[in-house]
Amino acid sequence: MRSVFSSGLHISPYIGLKTRNIENSDSKEYLIRTICGTTIDGIFLKKGIPSLPIYGGLIKVKNYVPQRFTELISYKKTSITPINAFIADGMTSVLDVIETGNGVIPANFRVIPKDSLEKTKAILGDLNKIGIDGVISIGEGGEKVLGINVNESMAGIAIIAGITPLCTLKELDYPIEMKISDEMASFENLKPAHNVLRKRKKFYQ
Repeated sequence: MRSVFSSGLHISPYIGLKTRNIENSDSKEYLIRTICGTTIDGIFLKKGIPSLPIYGGLIKVKNYVPQRFTELISYKKTSITPINAFIADGMTSVLDVIETGNGVIPANFRVIPKDSLEKTKAILGDLNKIGIDGVISIGEGGEKVLGINVNESMAGIAIIAGITPLCTLKELDYPIEMKISDEMASFENLKPAHNVLRKRKKFYQ
C-alpha cells in the first residue's frame, strides 16, 4: 500500500484506518477508507459548478502516461456503480502501472460547463494544496478527453477512482470487500498514509 500512495495513483494520501478482531478467530480485519471522486463533485457543486458524472471506466497507461479509456459504462445505464463492475471482474492492473508504467487503472469521467473551466482549475489547485487531487486529464471546451467526445458547451474531466489503492490488494488476491461512495467522514479525521505529499508523481496527459 505504501508504494501505491507514493506513486500518486490516488485521489488523496489521507485515509481512515481501523482494525477489529474477526469473530471466532485470532486474525484481524482492516477497514480502510479512501476519499472518493464524488467529494470533488460535491465541492464543485458547493462552489456553483454543476459536475455531471458520465462514465466509469478503465484507462490504459503506457510508459506512465494515460492513453485513453478502453472500457466505459454509462452511469445512466446501470443500477450499480460502474467502477464496481470492472473491479469485480479483476480488470485492473494498478500494480503493473506502478512497477512498469504500463497497465490499466480505474477512473471516472464527468463534464462541467466550459464557462466554469477557469474557476474549476482554481478550485482544483486549492484542493491540491491540502492533499486532494486525482485529476488525470482535463480538457478545454468541446475537447476530446482520453478518447471521449465532449459537447462544445462542456469540458471533460477524468479523475482516478478513489478506491484505486485498494485495487492492488485485490490484484494480489487478498480477501477484500470494496464499497464505493458508501459513507461520509470528516476530512480532519483522516490521516496521511505516510508522508507522500512531497514525493507523488503526477499522472497528467
